[in-house]
Amino acid sequence: MKRIIVFAALGLILCNAYALTPQERKVLTQARTEIRAGKAQYDQSRLDLAAAQKETADALNHIQVTEGANATLAQGIKREHTENVANAAAAAKYKPVYDACTRWFGAGAIVFGVKDLLKHMLWFALGAGVLVIALYALSFAFPIFGVFLAVFARVFKGIFGAIATAFRALEAHLKA
Repeated sequence: MKRIIVFAALGLILCNAYALTPQERKVLTQARTEIRAGKAQYDQSRLDLAAAQKETADALNHIQVTEGANATLAQGIKREHTENVANAAAAAKYKPVYDACTRWFGAGAIVFGVKDLLKHMLWFALGAGVLVIALYALSFAFPIFGVFLAVFARVFKGIFGAIATAFRALEAHLKA
């Protein structure tokens, strides 16, 4: 709207340009100069606005990319934190075992191993004892369980006989 008014005023002034006094011509020339300068400023302002809009769009795009990268990094950090917490819990769980095994310049590992072996052997012997007692009790009611008991006794007699033979052989070797 302003442009139309400016051009209309300029048209009226140009129509009457030949009937102007030298002072009016001077004012008209000055007005033309100012209109040209205003138009140049207007064009420059439009170029500056376009550049600012492009910079704004670039900045918004950069913000979106950065937020996406931050979200990805946050997920990675959260995953690593969860893994570190789980590793710390596992390390805390096995810390007593590590301490027991590193005691006495590593000889604690032998003690730990022997204790663990004896514990498992005790549980095995307890289970086998319960099984023998159950088979013995059931053999009174069902004779077939007596056969199972005999087989079970034969197997354990063979195992313990082999262990006894191994110890006798070791003893004979050490005496020689």
